[in-house]
Amino acid sequence: MPPINFILFFKIIILIFVTPGYSKIISDKIILGASLSLTGNKSNIGQHVQKGYDLGVKIINESGGINVGGKKYNLEIQYYDDESNSSRSTALVERLIQYEGVDYLLGPSDYEAVLKILPVVEKLNVPMVNTTQLPKFIDNKNYKYSFNIFNISDQYLFTAVDLIKEKIENPKISLLIESNEIFNDIGLSIIEKTKSEEIEVMLEEFTNDETTDIPKLLKKIETTNSDLIIIAGNSLSSFNMLEQIIALKIDFPMIVISNCNSEEIKQKLGSLANYIICSTQWHNSILYEDDNIGNFNDYFKIFKSTYDYQPPIEAAKSTAAIFAYKDAFERADSFDRNKIRNALVNINLMTFFGPVKFDKNKENIIDQELLFQIQNEKDIVVAPNNLAEGNLIFSIPKWSER
Repeated sequence: MPPINFILFFKIIILIFVTPGYSKIISDKIILGASLSLTGNKSNIGQHVQKGYDLGVKIINESGGINVGGKKYNLEIQYYDDESNSSRSTALVERLIQYEGVDYLLGPSDYEAVLKILPVVEKLNVPMVNTTQLPKFIDNKNYKYSFNIFNISDQYLFTAVDLIKEKIENPKISLLIESNEIFNDIGLSIIEKTKSEEIEVMLEEFTNDETTDIPKLLKKIETTNSDLIIIAGNSLSSFNMLEQIIALKIDFPMIVISNCNSEEIKQKLGSLANYIICSTQWHNSILYEDDNIGNFNDYFKIFKSTYDYQPPIEAAKSTAAIFAYKDAFERADSFDRNKIRNALVNINLMTFFGPVKFDKNKENIIDQELLFQIQNEKDIVVAPNNLAEGNLIFSIPKWSER
């Protein structure tokens, strides 16, 4: 019997695991891949997303793993860091798929990175569960392999407009919109609504860098005597805008933020965070429940005990993405990526984050929007009326009266 060429043997084994067409299933592990912004100026959100993914993996593995073909498998995630440079994402995802053998992707933490990798995902027919809100214009491109856990409806922030109308007959509204496709979509939708209701609106765009003179912009808005200021940007830019309002002691009767990490705001600003209104799709007043972890409060406890801070929505929706993959693997009862894709198409799953069921554009059906106001450093739902926990405090006390 000829001697075994161990070098050749191991090369063949490695080739099996990294050649396109073979799922990266190593022993009892299913490997998912993700390119995230773990360093650089977008790393704050990227690290929340990573913790959400990791916690989902931890919960599933500790509860026995994923059952495929009568055998239990654990999950593992292979990460690459795009260093907050979305242009790197395409190469990193191609490397994950074509050279690392990853057949199942988790979405990046930055929407610009998602847009760059979508053609790769479609070309290579690899399913991806994405947690980042995408611009509405991609709906018509008929992507088949990308599924979006987080969906913002065309009527996002309409609740804020309705709320101010309850307080003032002919309100003046100012929109501060971060200049990108997602928030431009939101701004245009609000303008269409206010036009139909003959509400006066002022729109100003800003960028999340040094090119916008934020104090000058806020002073300009101040002169409009607006009754409602809506800040539509990512959580970091929204917080930066809020900090400038406080530093300049500008009096606005009502302030609504589209993406708001209220725990971070309260931690950094203390009582100065009072009266700010945040828009959210995830709140403990709506206790969705699943078999993996339980409800909002259960997730809150395990996340805080694991990472020593309260879970932001970026983490929660990322954990829900992991649960979606578990459901897809078990219903497909296969590692074939097209069968996994089909299982995601037909998913109808309840999670602690809310329902996961994708429409024809592969966007989740969840579209419930709540507004909560920070009152005495607590989050109190004030709209819509049928879900309100307390009354809106309006107007915000002037700085001279605090």
